[in-house]
Amino acid sequence: MNHRGFTLVETLACLLVLSLGFAAAIVLVAYGLQTVRLPLARSMGMATAMTVAADPTPLLPAGSSLDRAGAVTRGRINGLWVERREEPGEALAGGLRSHLVRVEVYESGDGRRICSYQERLLRRGP
Repeated sequence: MNHRGFTLVETLACLLVLSLGFAAAIVLVAYGLQTVRLPLARSMGMATAMTVAADPTPLLPAGSSLDRAGAVTRGRINGLWVERREEPGEALAGGLRSHLVRVEVYESGDGRRICSYQERLLRRGP
């Protein structure tokens, strides 16, 4: 009586090919996630920096106020570490002052910088 079926060597070869395929798929997915992470962090960081440049209050602890002249505010927002510096303004005509605001966004408190943003704000005041 002749029995038909796969030999042990054929079965092991098939398992080897399948395991290499699964390993390659896992590596490609991990590479894709790593490739997408930095641009996503940069776009979120730039949106956060633009928001914080105009309004630093999300970085402040509850109940505190901001002295705008030469102020430095730091904090975590949107999962990113943000540092905002506002230089004392220079007087302009019509009672306006021009303040330069710089915002640096980092992955964490001591992590790498994701993006920078600066903007000049005009305010009424002495």
